Amino acid sequence: MRYLLLALIFIATIRTVSGEEAHPAPSQSTNGEIGLALISDFKTGSILVEGKLEGHPAVMVLDTGAAQTMFDAKEFGLSPVDLEAARLNQRGVGLDANVVWRRVNFSIGDASWTQKEVAIANLEDLSKIYARKVDGIVGEDVLREFRSVTINYKWHCVMLTR
Repeated sequence: MRYLLLALIFIATIRTVSGEEAHPAPSQSTNGEIGLALISDFKTGSILVEGKLEGHPAVMVLDTGAAQTMFDAKEFGLSPVDLEAARLNQRGVGLDANVVWRRVNFSIGDASWTQKEVAIANLEDLSKIYARKVDGIVGEDVLREFRSVTINYKWHCVMLTR
């Protein structure tokens, strides 16, 4: 079943004239596997995936080296000044990090999280690096909820297995 799902994702992937790839909607098999279309960023070599943040489409970096899932402060109407003020009243991830913690709803494929505590920070520089809007980073706190995370570069997909 896993290979059938991977094959369907592969077959549905179409290259556009711009060199960016059009991807099928994520899907889930009956054995707990979630297939996500992989958006490769050729400039940085990073893996981007599509999901939803508070019900709105979002692009997220899949980062196995990030301990904590994080979303952009702009998605919550927070400015850098707001982050600094809020940080003084909350815990942060580092001594100088302007990070606040919020409970949010988000999803990746058929996997969803309700009121999960995540970091909120200014990700504007990250969006500049990717030359596209990046709404968040999926970190190990989320990825470790799966038994395995398989990245298949050839077929342009990520498989999350519960």
